[in-house]
Amino acid sequence: MILKQKKKQIMIPDFIANCGMARVFSYLMNPNCVINEKMILNDIRNCVALALNEIISKDNSLRLLATRCVENALNKIEAREAVEVT
Repeated sequence: MILKQKKKQIMIPDFIANCGMARVFSYLMNPNCVINEKMILNDIRNCVALALNEIISKDNSLRLLATRCVENALNKIEAREAVEVT
């Protein structure tokens, strides 16, 4: 998957692009899910778009995108662990 900005192309960081299988498993664990290829692919697409939009909304520069994505993911994990401990 490639984003385009100002006639340039950038690559989406692997850990976001490769989230597909995790999203499939998460989707299928929902008891009300519709097992349909289109629905599953839409769920994956929405997850990737949400992650990228969250990062880009904080800083629309595409420089260091992978670094910012990793930092964001680690911050979310840390915040989730802090909630679980309390």
